[in-house]
Amino acid sequence: MIKLFTHTDLDGFGCAVLAKLAFENVDIEYVDYDEVNAAVSAYLSVATKEDIIYITDISISEAVAEEIEKRDLKVFLMDHHPTAVGLRKHDWCTVKIYGHDETIKTSGTELFYKRLITTDLLKPTDALTSFVSIVRDWDTWRWKELGEAGLDSKNINELFYTYGVEDFLSRCMMQIQSGKFPKYSDMDRKLLEIKQKEFEAYFAEKDKSMIHMDLLGHPCGVVFAERFISELGNKLSSLHPECDFIVMIDATDQTISYRTVKDNIDLGKEIAAKVGGGGHPMAAGSSFSHDIVVEFIKKIFRSENV
Repeated sequence: MIKLFTHTDLDGFGCAVLAKLAFENVDIEYVDYDEVNAAVSAYLSVATKEDIIYITDISISEAVAEEIEKRDLKVFLMDHHPTAVGLRKHDWCTVKIYGHDETIKTSGTELFYKRLITTDLLKPTDALTSFVSIVRDWDTWRWKELGEAGLDSKNINELFYTYGVEDFLSRCMMQIQSGKFPKYSDMDRKLLEIKQKEFEAYFAEKDKSMIHMDLLGHPCGVVFAERFISELGNKLSSLHPECDFIVMIDATDQTISYRTVKDNIDLGKEIAAKVGGGGHPMAAGSSFSHDIVVEFIKKIFRSENV
């Protein structure tokens, strides 16, 4: 059995695409920060020596890592988040922030791709390399530095959330196998046009409703949002330099996303990690229980800055 635990965002999804291309049969489980430890631990209790377990674009706790150390299992973890560097002491964990030249940040998809290539489980193609680069550039926000050349990353992320995981996974695999990625249909282009207009209206609404408050010693902006998370957070942060970062609460999914355009704060280590989450210096996330959101709302209404 090939088992893949991967994150729920585009980078985690990129790992799922690679796994589908590399293995005839693979069981994929998408997990978020508050789910990964329980999910991996549960699978360890039934795993056999014949299983190969991959954990990509997300890390596990040291307790779960020690549990793996006690078992004679084939486990490989690949993550690129600074919050995972402590796992480097385990020889089955690959945690890298940058690629081979130390100038371009890497991603879970790129790390998994390199492993599959070096172990002859995948053969590199132009389409496959393009897919990996586009996903990496979105996840590390390098696409913002590339101008027009970076728009494919933004578009692919938008289509990923528009079509949904399974539908878009099939589309990506078909394009990669055909030898060209990305290929936009007329429907894709129309959807992207509609989504851009929706975002502009959504942003105006959230900008008006944003609450200013202090969180863990930092001035920040707080909004309730369930769509356009990365783009919304980046634009709000850019337009509100008085905020160190933006907090976006999705009450339906019980997740919190953090975004900043400043380089003097590490959201993954200083903010998200303190509430059980993780991520990058400029983009991170965490989850919360019903009790936590009730207390958070109480704090908002007690804030003198409302």
